[in-house]
Amino acid sequence: MKKATQQEIARKVAAESAFLAGYKPALDVRPNFRYFDYLKENYPYIDEQDKYQNHLFFQTTQQKDEFLTRTEHLDHHAMNPAYARELGLVLGYPQKSVDYFVWYITEETKGTQESTLEEGKIGIKYAGIDFASHIDLLIEEVQWLWNTYDHPFARECISFVRVEDDLYRLEYGNEEQLKKIEQYLRKELGLTTVA
Repeated sequence: MKKATQQEIARKVAAESAFLAGYKPALDVRPNFRYFDYLKENYPYIDEQDKYQNHLFFQTTQQKDEFLTRTEHLDHHAMNPAYARELGLVLGYPQKSVDYFVWYITEETKGTQESTLEEGKIGIKYAGIDFASHIDLLIEEVQWLWNTYDHPFARECISFVRVEDDLYRLEYGNEEQLKKIEQYLRKELGLTTVA
């Protein structure tokens, strides 16, 4: 399986591009972000009041209000599982990968060994929607991304699957390539292939 080239990696789409293109529902950024003032002037947002002074920007006021309603009784800390779930969903991540991340941080808090937590862990980078997931979810989550974010800009972007420090290029809509990457990564991770 061919790893991504440096040129391909350099073309990876940033989350802010996906947000400004209109298909990423929310964007979490710090005040030193280059478009911060533009975002504050043009998009509804909340100050997350965390140690990083992050602000969460939304495409619409309705999205912002719904998020605030769902999280009003939660500790707004990214490592709080209930808040992490709501934050992951509003940022546009697939439900099962959000569930995986919540499981991961919950187990990490319990002191589960890192080697157990890292088994099967991957990253998916699709047109500015970047998140942690598990190899067992790869095919389903990428298909979900293709269907959910079927935007002209997104379809032209280079996507990647990350395992540790290695990135593997994934072409939009290429089901055969997706299955080959999944099988290859299972072998690389020392996991059995699911039929």
